[in-house]
Amino acid sequence: AWRVKSKNRVNAINCFDLDNDGVPELIAGWENGKVEVRNERSGEVMCKDYFQAPIAALIHADYRLDGRSTLMCLTTEGDVRGWLPSTLSGDPSGNSQ
Repeated sequence: AWRVKSKNRVNAINCFDLDNDGVPELIAGWENGKVEVRNERSGEVMCKDYFQAPIAALIHADYRLDGRSTLMCLTTEGDVRGWLPSTLSGDPSGNSQ
């Protein structure tokens, strides 16, 4: 078990296999606009992103109708950002090393 200490609250939570390794990661959207992708077993932060407004929702579906789910993040101000699963297994940023 693991936990996170923060002065901010989580507004949205979902699971999504962002690194395409077959295991969904825990995605948390915070009231301060931060989005974190964490390993569900260890709690290690795999990547994060920031918005200018609180996160309202984290959802995923095949929005592009191409057979691949897209993770979508929406803020209370109407900002929307999406992420596709990595094409390189184990790397959520999609960067090769």
